[in-house]
This record gives sequence, C-alpha cells and structure tokens, in this order.
Amino acid sequence: MTSGLFRSFVTLWLVALASVPLSLRWTVSSGGTVMAVPLESLVAACAVVLVVAWAFGRGPEFSLLLHPVSLAVFAGLAWTLVTTMISIDPLVSMKYALARTAYVVTFFVGGLLIMSRLRTRGVVAAGLAGFLPVVAWTVWRHAPTGFIHETSIEVGAPFYPNHLEYGATLAFWMLVLVGLAMADRAKKGRIGGAVGILTLGFLPLLWAAHSRSAWLALIAGFAVIGLQRIGVGLRGVMIAGTLVLVAFFGLFAVYFTGEWPDTEAAAGEGVQASGPFRDPSINERLNRWSCAVRMAKERPLVGFGPGTYEESYGLFQLHGEMTSHSSLRGDRGDAHSEFFSCLAEQGVVGLMLVAVLFGVAVASGLRAVDGCRDESQRWKALGWTSAVASLVVGNLFNAFFEVDRVAPLLWLACAAVVVMERNCATTKPENR
Repeated sequence: MTSGLFRSFVTLWLVALASVPLSLRWTVSSGGTVMAVPLESLVAACAVVLVVAWAFGRGPEFSLLLHPVSLAVFAGLAWTLVTTMISIDPLVSMKYALARTAYVVTFFVGGLLIMSRLRTRGVVAAGLAGFLPVVAWTVWRHAPTGFIHETSIEVGAPFYPNHLEYGATLAFWMLVLVGLAMADRAKKGRIGGAVGILTLGFLPLLWAAHSRSAWLALIAGFAVIGLQRIGVGLRGVMIAGTLVLVAFFGLFAVYFTGEWPDTEAAAGEGVQASGPFRDPSINERLNRWSCAVRMAKERPLVGFGPGTYEESYGLFQLHGEMTSHSSLRGDRGDAHSEFFSCLAEQGVVGLMLVAVLFGVAVASGLRAVDGCRDESQRWKALGWTSAVASLVVGNLFNAFFEVDRVAPLLWLACAAVVVMERNCATTKPENR
C-alpha cells in the first residue's frame, strides 16, 4: 500500500470508528431493512479500499492473518456464509452475513493493519471522539429525571436505542482506559489527567445506565486484571473462565429441565412476571434461551440461518415461560445471548465457533501480557484483553455480533490482542 493510499485508508478508518456511536439507524425499505448512517457507508468504503490493497499484496502481514484468533474469526465468518445458503429465510440471512463480513473486513482485518502501524492512543482517541458526545447527550437527557431506571432504557436514543449497548460500550472503553492509565503510570510515574478523569468518570455513568449485564462485563474485565496482577497465569485464568461458563450453562440446564412456580401468581397483584424470578427481564431471557434450545433440537447442525431468530422463536415458546415482555408473534428482539443466538441460528457448530473465538482471543491477550518485558506495554495489552473478557460476558446476556454499536468494538479488540501478542513476542528483554 503506497504511503498516500495508506494515509487515506487510516483517515477513513478512524472516521468510521468515530462514527460507530454517532450513526443513526434509518429504515430504508418497506421490508424493514435498517441501515446505520453514515457508519455502514464508511465501512463499505473501508472494506473496498482494503480489499483492493490486499489484492495488490499491500494488506496486513500474512503472519497476522494466520494467527489463531484470525483463523477463528474467519472460520466463524465462513460458517455464517455456509448457513446463509441453507437458511429458512435466505434474504434476511444474506443481509446479516454481508453486514458481518463488512465489519470483520473493516474492523478486524483493517484493525490488524491499523494497530500494527498506528499508536494505540490514536485508535482510542478516535473511538472516544465519537462516543463522548453521545455520553454528554445521554447525561443531558437523563439528568432531569434524576437518572432513574425507568428512563434509562432508551435515554441514549437516537444513538443508543437501549441501555444494554450503551452500558457495554462504557464498560469496554473504561477497561481500555484503565490499561492506558496504568501504562502512563508505569512509563512516566504518573497517570495522565485526561485519561484518569475519563477512567473514573465512566463509573457513575455506568451506574446511571442501569445495565446489570454491563456491570457483570466490567467485573469480568477487572477479574482478568486482578488475577493477572496477583500472578495467576494463563492456565489459571482460562480454567476460572471455563468454570464460570460451565456454571452459567449448568444453572440454565437446571432451569430448562425443571418445573417452576408462576411468580406472577405467587407475588401478588401488580407484579407482571412468569418464571422462577420476580424480574420479568430475567425471566424473559430464560424464555428466549429456552426457545433457542428448542430451535436447535429441530435443526441441530446448521440452525435456522443467521438473523432468523426473531422471526422464528415465537412458535417455540411455552405459555408457562412467557412474560409481560413476550410476544406471541415473536417480534420483540433477539435471543439476548450471542451463545444461544448462534445455537439457534447456526447450530451446534456455530456455538462452538463462538466459544473458540472468545477462548483464543482471551488466551492470546494473556500471552501478550506475559510476553511483554516493558511494563507500559504490558498494561496496554492487559487493557485490551480485559475489554475482550468484558465482551465475552456481555455476549452471554446479549447478542452483540449483529449490533452496529458493539460489533465493531469486538472485532477491533480481537485485532488489538493479535497485534499486541506479536509485538510483545518480538520485544527484546530489558537489560537489568
């Protein structure tokens, strides 16, 4: 890639990253097709420029493309394309597959190129340049109500239509900023003022978002940081993470195979919930996950097709599991879990590919942390790794692969840990 073309691509890519939180979702057809403007136009332009450069041998380094994380990303994308061809609704699946391909090419493959040649701070600055105005907008709209939960759900609209995506983004950037703040301290003996203020300032903002899944994601990120700093190695962290996932799916299995009282009747008048909990939000997640399992039983290997969960799950609901958030037509959102969504839409193979992707991404980040001889670089790698861990937990309770506000951050973080592992592996040991 010539220097002029590379500079143009960098500018276009940074603008695309900044536009992620600022884009607006427009319905562009009578069929309900939604487009994020201008993000998707910028992503398409970035993808075209990158593919042209790649065709002329000017793309990312070949070794980065053969990294285990890269192979996991490409394997997941390939299976998405395979299941699209045999989907129950090929048009819907094709739209999903095209969007995912564009995001992977732009923010993962393009991210490999950018992160290997650009300073981390430039990338973070671009991401925050788009996100901070949205944060200010959300606070301005939320403050008159006293930051109560009832008004937090859609207070970020039109930029963030629900608090789940907003909370996940806050947790993600906070963990990256923690890494940068501690890198400053390791290198300069102090934490930069702007970085420190943003890092601490995101905590009350996360509280105001009222997103429990975002808090769990943040806790997961800090757990990775804490375990690594007290000397727990790669194997220990991965075992701990595996135990958490086993416990999560084990508890769900207990729910799925058991019989539970109707808490709507037990709780008394005024409580609208059905299931083992009084919170309809939790019960509705259990309802959606149960539907995903029943869908997988019908098409276990290939699923119903990418993006088809919403139009399909209604027929798989049981009356006793439905809540005040349920719909008989099955038209109120996704599976509320990327793991269960992939199970229903892309079968057991899709579920395993998601698990492998997250596992190798976290493992690669931890190897980067262990391989860095420079303490400042170690903290940067730890920041990105903890951000990946937060998205793993976030995707347990939400389906973010197709969400234009969060998916780019996932692919960017995966690219960051790949580059950080390569850089740390080639760093010469310090003279002591």
